[in-house]
Amino acid sequence: MREFTIKYGVRNDGKLVSVENSSKKEKYRCIQCNEILTVRAGEVYRKHFSHLSNSNCTAESIEHKTAKRLIVQVLDESSKNKIILNTRCPICKREKDISIDSSKIRYAHEEYTIGKFKCDVVGGYKGLDVLAIEILKTHAVDIGKATGLTKQIDWIELKAEDVLENPYMWKSQQQGWKTNEFQCDECEKRSMERSKHEIEVRRVCNRWDIPPKDYENYYHVHIDNCRRCGEQVPWFSYLGKEDRYRYDSPPPDPKPWTYAFRPSIEKKGKPYWHTHCPNCEFS
Repeated sequence: MREFTIKYGVRNDGKLVSVENSSKKEKYRCIQCNEILTVRAGEVYRKHFSHLSNSNCTAESIEHKTAKRLIVQVLDESSKNKIILNTRCPICKREKDISIDSSKIRYAHEEYTIGKFKCDVVGGYKGLDVLAIEILKTHAVDIGKATGLTKQIDWIELKAEDVLENPYMWKSQQQGWKTNEFQCDECEKRSMERSKHEIEVRRVCNRWDIPPKDYENYYHVHIDNCRRCGEQVPWFSYLGKEDRYRYDSPPPDPKPWTYAFRPSIEKKGKPYWHTHCPNCEFS
């Protein structure tokens, strides 16, 4: 049987160790057959692990299983090391590097089932399955599985050899995004800013007894101080098309109670649909 190189061995504590970080004081076993491995180096092959005797293991089986175990191992240690995922951002659709740390995934399971699909690895956070990782060695994820997974969970496919080369740098071959959880840094920053704005809008509207159902469907909201009384109040515009409803045609219900057909000082007393201050009724 032709000899092949093995890059990782299993230490006595169950951890995978690369041959470059191996120690002469430790024993390492094959992840596939559990036989003792030896370290070799020569003119043809760079430093690698090898079986002591003939083995029925194949390079494909060892690399595929090693890649899966490495993904689990680095995700379990995500609080210590940052993982970089090179993929297309689900928001801007551009190829970007996305940081994955313990704020997104805290643990992982190998050979885990999502719906009717068995996945190589699934990462989770606070009891929720958040990312499925498929390892490509000989067969890529087919269209049926790709479509089915995308309906249930975010997923990516990584080449086994890329994972073995650097388990902290993930190069996505294909992916499916069910959510917007794994965004590039730029889009994530914008999402955080939008979230802060939405929290502020909810806080101010609640103060003036304006429930979310009255503005979330049809209105843009910005928060500002009333020019007359100085109170912090919400100002509404109908989907950016306020001009359509300035005079006789009312906007659809539901609408905020402060968005009414009223005279306006700015329009010299002419009534139109617009926002007035909920405190002093200035408009």
